Amino acid sequence: MRRFIDLQILPGPGKTAEMLSHANHLGYSAVGCGGDPPSDASIDVISRLDVAPRSQQDLQRMLKGNRRKHEVISVLCLSKGVARRAAKNPRVDLLRFPRCPSRRTVWLDRQQAALAGEGGCQFEVVASDLLTQDPEKLGYVIKQLEKEVLNARRYDVPVVLSSGADSVNGMRAPRSLAALMSLIGLGEEESLDLVSVNPWALVERNRDKLSASYVSPGVRVMDS
Repeated sequence: MRRFIDLQILPGPGKTAEMLSHANHLGYSAVGCGGDPPSDASIDVISRLDVAPRSQQDLQRMLKGNRRKHEVISVLCLSKGVARRAAKNPRVDLLRFPRCPSRRTVWLDRQQAALAGEGGCQFEVVASDLLTQDPEKLGYVIKQLEKEVLNARRYDVPVVLSSGADSVNGMRAPRSLAALMSLIGLGEEESLDLVSVNPWALVERNRDKLSASYVSPGVRVMDS
């Protein structure tokens, strides 16, 4: 049985409890968001940090001291230099790219996908970037995304699909969210992996690393 995750919701002030409750109602087992969740949260909340550095120096500054504070760290890559550095940084989990209908936009090209594959990063697609796109430019954006997912497949980079919702109105049930990937030709089962198998693998890996007993892969401190 699948366990679904919406790995990015963006609750505004006073909306956190409502959105967490709605995510539970929609059938999610967990959600990712920033800030401190309510103590009585009705769903598993994954601590997430999103950064959008303008330079490689900004990236290093934003990441410093944050790895052990958050279960997931995502970088919005606004330049090729930031994208390359983020893919090589072991503190980065997710790479996200702007959905700008421009030939000069930064995207998951083959070189970037190869670096992400070597570095163990995942590629994040955020539904709100598509749903709020100018309809006249959406076709170009979808074609670009199709190329990115193809590059991710080629270099074994897992793909994660998140809603990026900032209110309950922007949230979608897991299967409805996954259905968006039919726009780029993904089948049902592969699309569902983007909101279940792939994000859970990332979260479980990081929670293992952040546990008090973790030393290195395959090495743990055992209770005496």
